Amino acid sequence: MKNTGKEYEKLAQQVFDKILNENRSGLETIQVQRDITLHGKDAKHQIDIYWEFVMGNIRYKTIIQAKDQKSTITQPQMLTFKSVVDDLPGTTGVFITRTGYQSGAKQIADKNGIVTFVLREPNVNDWQDCIRVFNIDIHLNYPVIRDLQLAIDGNWANMNGITENHLKHYAPGEMSLITPNGEQNFNKLLNKICDEIGLEERQYKQVYSEDTFVRFPDGSRLKILGFSGVLGMREYVDTKSLDAMDFVSHVLENLSDGETRMIKKPLL
Repeated sequence: MKNTGKEYEKLAQQVFDKILNENRSGLETIQVQRDITLHGKDAKHQIDIYWEFVMGNIRYKTIIQAKDQKSTITQPQMLTFKSVVDDLPGTTGVFITRTGYQSGAKQIADKNGIVTFVLREPNVNDWQDCIRVFNIDIHLNYPVIRDLQLAIDGNWANMNGITENHLKHYAPGEMSLITPNGEQNFNKLLNKICDEIGLEERQYKQVYSEDTFVRFPDGSRLKILGFSGVLGMREYVDTKSLDAMDFVSHVLENLSDGETRMIKKPLL
C-alpha cells in the first residue's frame, strides 16, 4: 500500500492534542486542525496541521509540516516549507519527520525560526543510562477454603419444615453467622481461621454448643451445630518484569531545544 503520509499527519495531530491537554493552563481558543487550506499573501497553501491558541491576549498561530519518509529531510524540502511560512505572516513553522534532517535543511530551519521535531517509535537506545526493565518479586498469602460443609441442626430443621430441597447454596461471603455474641460475615470468620492456621491446609471442625444460625441474603435462617472444611493459607510467589518500552507509544524529540518527550500509551 502506498504511503500517503496521512496516517503520520494524524499521529502528529494526536501528539499535539495530547501535549495541549496536558498544558492547558492559561491557554484559550485552542485549535488543532489537520489538512486545511490557508490563504497567504500570494497563494493558497495546504497545511498538514494548524495549531492556534491565545495566551495573555496574544494569538499564536503555528503551521506544522509532517513528513513521513524513509530518507532525511533535504534542503529543498525545508526551503519549500520556509516559503509557505513566509507567505503566512504571523505564523510559526514547525517541521516534524520520522527520520531526521540533512545538515543543510537543519541550518535553514534554525536560521529562520522553524522548530524541528523527530516523531518516531521508541528504541532501546532511548533508555541508555536509564533503567528500562523492572523486576518485581511478588509474595502473597491467600486463604484456602475447600469442602465447606454446614452441620445442620436436624431437630430444628424438622420442627421448622426445612428439608434438603429448601436449602439454597450461597458463597460464604453472602452468608452471615449469628451467635449469642452477635452477627458477623461468615467469610471474614473463615479468613481469620485460615490466617491463624498459617501456611498449611488441614481439616478444620467448629462445633457450637449455643444456638447458632446462618443467615442468607434473602433473610432466611438455618440453625447449625457447626461447620467443617479444609482451611489454611497458601503462598503465591512470582516475578513480573515491566519493560518501559511497553508503556511508550512514540518519542518526540525537539531538535531546536534538545528536549525529548516520551508519549505514553494509549496515545489518546
